[in-house]
Amino acid sequence: MSPQETNLPLSREETIQPRRNVHALPTLQRNALAKFFNRPDFSPADVLTLGYPRLQKLNGIGPKGIDIIVSWVRSHGFELKIEDDEKLKRQAQRVERAIRFLEKSGYEVRRRKRSDVAARRARPYVVNE
Repeated sequence: MSPQETNLPLSREETIQPRRNVHALPTLQRNALAKFFNRPDFSPADVLTLGYPRLQKLNGIGPKGIDIIVSWVRSHGFELKIEDDEKLKRQAQRVERAIRFLEKSGYEVRRRKRSDVAARRARPYVVNE
């Protein structure tokens, strides 16, 4: 006789919940996407149609959340193209602004030689007063 037939409680192994799906999207990202789609269920293909630039503009999702969503989409066999060019461009603009600020403040900023940067893993700029 099985426990169901005898109305006995299930054994400990039978009451343990199954493991959470490894490919499940975390709650924060799932809620932000559900709010955008105006429905609780959506597929990785739906997210893929958004594209990376639109994904970056969603409320409640930061850079780490975007990385989580991208890996979730990839785990389902889709490839969401990440446009790192914008990120690199913004980083270069920040460095240029910092250099201009330092020069304006009386510092001399010069680029290191490539051999020095590679050998020491040093930063590519040297600041002298």
